[in-house]
Amino acid sequence: SESKSHFIKGIKYVYPKKFQEKTIELLYDQARNGMYHVGLTGTKVQLDCSIESGLIYKQKGFIACPEKLIDEIQGHFNHYCTRLKNPQNRALRSNFEKREKFILGT
Repeated sequence: SESKSHFIKGIKYVYPKKFQEKTIELLYDQARNGMYHVGLTGTKVQLDCSIESGLIYKQKGFIACPEKLIDEIQGHFNHYCTRLKNPQNRALRSNFEKREKFILGT
């Protein structure tokens, strides 16, 4: 699905080289779908903030710290915004504007 494809790309973008695609697909099924459709994660996702980062894969499941995960995603977003504001990043800015026009229907 398009949602799954975007999710996989997003995880790879925020966590380059940290997870294999099959592992990200498991995360999609266990976390994204569970949270979106029923308000709960699947049984292969544990919440524990004693881990060193926001998300780790261990023993065929995930351990997530929501606070650290949000900080990592926010840091990535802030970096993206900084790059977007740089006039020298023409391709990035052009792609952003194309997407904005598509979303707004203009």
